[in-house]
Amino acid sequence: MFGGISRLVRGPATLRFFQFKTAKENLKAELVRQGRGPRRLKAMASSSLLWCTLVMCFLTVVQIYGQDRLILKVFNLRASKLNNGIFTTPDAYVKVFLGPSFGGQTEVRNDQKDPWWKEEFGFFDARENSQLRLEVYDSNVLSDKLLGSCERAIRNGTSQHDCFLDKGGTLQYTYTLGPISQNLENHERQHDVDIYSFCDYLRKKFTSRLYRHCVMSSHNLSLGLLFICALSLVHCDPYAGRVRVWGISATNLNGDVLSQPDPYVKVWCGPAFGGMTSVLKNQANPTWPGEFNFLDIIHKSVLKLEVWDDDSGPDDRLGTCTTTIRKGTHIETCHLKKGTLYYTYTYENDTYDQDN
Repeated sequence: MFGGISRLVRGPATLRFFQFKTAKENLKAELVRQGRGPRRLKAMASSSLLWCTLVMCFLTVVQIYGQDRLILKVFNLRASKLNNGIFTTPDAYVKVFLGPSFGGQTEVRNDQKDPWWKEEFGFFDARENSQLRLEVYDSNVLSDKLLGSCERAIRNGTSQHDCFLDKGGTLQYTYTLGPISQNLENHERQHDVDIYSFCDYLRKKFTSRLYRHCVMSSHNLSLGLLFICALSLVHCDPYAGRVRVWGISATNLNGDVLSQPDPYVKVWCGPAFGGMTSVLKNQANPTWPGEFNFLDIIHKSVLKLEVWDDDSGPDDRLGTCTTTIRKGTHIETCHLKKGTLYYTYTYENDTYDQDN
């Protein structure tokens, strides 16, 4: 019996145990000799954990900004057989909304039962299933009359719809909902595609090793570190404001040699195309009604207005105005190649007041 126990003690398993214990003691002695004892190792682990937390916060911000956000374009607005309920032909125009955001309105088509509107409307950072609403009005001297409204939950892709109005008649319109990189104007595309490519590069670069390491370390994060990380994300959120552009007018516009211009204005803020004003016929000193609204605009984005002359052939660009947006309300004056443009914009925190 004792001989069997003696053979068991001297067996291979026991030998491996003593070899492991000896290696562990040697490693501990070597770490102490190098000044990397238990306290030093704990300090290194704490420092590494904090560093990984900052990297995770940075990666999350990059992920937020690098996502290809959606933009909605509404265009090709037409109506047929409009009826204002009296014996006159309506002077029709359309207002366009996406959720609480007012995208602007078309020009007034005087004395037309079957009007067609040339304007386009854009909404940056649109969401699928948001409510798109179009309201058709008859312009009157005292108060405008609502002829009907159309509402629809938007879907990805391009869709064309017919809507029957309350007072009679039909409104037809087309919208496109898709990624910004597929809907940007050509002259805006390269800059923003570069931004998204850079963010994608950062995600891939850091994710390969650092992100996996930090995810493993995150199991040991304390509640305080998580709270700091959340505060950092809120502070770094780049989508924190909205822009409103209105009071657009111009003086001394010069179009064709033999006639006065038929001007209109296109408006962008960052990569978002906000739409265009109505075309005012034969006016060198026009004032355009309506306003343009942009949600979730990054600080120091560029606001751009282009003035065009509507022609039977290709339209002529009369000039371009750009400004870097700042907090508050600002009145801007821009000297074009052929005249002067005036406009006002407000940039403020993104707390939308539905009464506005």
